[in-house]
Amino acid sequence: MENLEAYNQQKMKLLRENIKLYRKARKLTQNELAELSQCSRCTILDAENGVKTKSFTVNTLLCIAKALEVDIGLLFCDHDDAEKKIATD
Repeated sequence: MENLEAYNQQKMKLLRENIKLYRKARKLTQNELAELSQCSRCTILDAENGVKTKSFTVNTLLCIAKALEVDIGLLFCDHDDAEKKIATD
C-alpha cells in the first residue's frame, strides 16, 4: 500500500508541475486558464499548489488539458518529457 501511495503522490506532484509549466509556456495567467477551462481560479490554484487533500475529477483535468492545448496524459508525464513537448510546439 505504501508503494501505491508514493506513486500517487509522485503523479500528483507531476500534475501540479506540468499544469503550471504548460500554463506559463502558453503565457496564461491562472485567471485566464480558469476562464478557458471553465474552472474556478481556486481550482487552478489548488491544482498548481498541491492541496494534498484535494482531488480532481477526470472532467476537470480534461477541461484544463484542453485549455492548455495538450493531451491529458502529458499532464502526468515526467517533467523532462513535458519540457521536450513544449520545445517542439
